Amino acid sequence: MNMVQPEEGPLSLRDYTLQMRMVRYLSQQYPGVKIALHAGEFVPGLVPPADLTSHIRQAVVIAGASRIGHGVSIRSERDAQQLMKVMRDRGVTVEVALTSNQQILDVTARNSQFPVYGRAGVPRVLATDDPGVERTDLSAQYAKAFAWFDLDYQDLKTLTRNLLPWTNG
Repeated sequence: MNMVQPEEGPLSLRDYTLQMRMVRYLSQQYPGVKIALHAGEFVPGLVPPADLTSHIRQAVVIAGASRIGHGVSIRSERDAQQLMKVMRDRGVTVEVALTSNQQILDVTARNSQFPVYGRAGVPRVLATDDPGVERTDLSAQYAKAFAWFDLDYQDLKTLTRNLLPWTNG
């Protein structure tokens, strides 16, 4: 299951906690279904500061997501280090869409969440988000990650292994 909508939309912001509770309820009714949610797909200035502090946590802790799309706002989450420890321990994978984050949110190598999750041991994968709109593919994301973050062969191999369906959660 993967709900996708503009996370910064007025209804999304107003009802985010309710939506996460609804996902939790549904996951309890269908326990074999894996949950992937876009969460924390914003930067300071896009939403009120309070909304930067809990969306990733709610997706992981309340909704029980096994994968998080984007997770850009991790630095603004309350007790981000503790949250990333939970994510690491549960094997919650973060799908990092470098081109999408750059085009939509002006996230570059300098302010990317990619190395933050890596230092915390949170499983990461590269994603295209919307290749038809962004005119990119997964190979381009690997090339960008390699150039931006000076990755080595082991890093690339780990990113690739993490892509295998739901091996981390």
